[in-house]
Amino acid sequence: MNTSDVNEKGTAEPCYMLALLDESKNESSTTESGCTPDNPLIVKKGSYGLWIKMIADYQPYEYPHLHVRATKPKRIPRCKLPFFNKKESTRIAVVFKSESGPEKSEKVETTPLHDDLMSLGKHSLGLGDLHILLVGYIPVDIIEYNAKGDPVDHLTDFLSVNLDFWLRVVD
Repeated sequence: MNTSDVNEKGTAEPCYMLALLDESKNESSTTESGCTPDNPLIVKKGSYGLWIKMIADYQPYEYPHLHVRATKPKRIPRCKLPFFNKKESTRIAVVFKSESGPEKSEKVETTPLHDDLMSLGKHSLGLGDLHILLVGYIPVDIIEYNAKGDPVDHLTDFLSVNLDFWLRVVD
């Protein structure tokens, strides 16, 4: 993930995407499609590892509905985009809604694996249109930097998320 200075005007904001990793370790993500119901991410039927992936969204924003702002106290004027806190665990509800079947929900206990990647477990996806909701809290670290770019202060925050993604699962 690119990090950049975030000033009071918000030149960049963190966004949270859904990433899918298939059995062959090929990744698909909702970076280009899957953020709206009229433009679903198209994936093949099968089993996937699901991940929350943090990316930087620069102005003019492409994904304003996927921005999750950290609560930055006024005393932290110079900071970069937050990154996942790898020491804090959290619970995320993963809800699958489909026209062709019953709603399925699972609470996932997870800890971020990387600064920008958090696992949501392995899931089998059946044919049809699928609406995935992610509801819970994401642990992030926000670092304050001085004018030289050296870290001077640290804040851990739990961001409340309610994210929507749309998939079309095909043969």
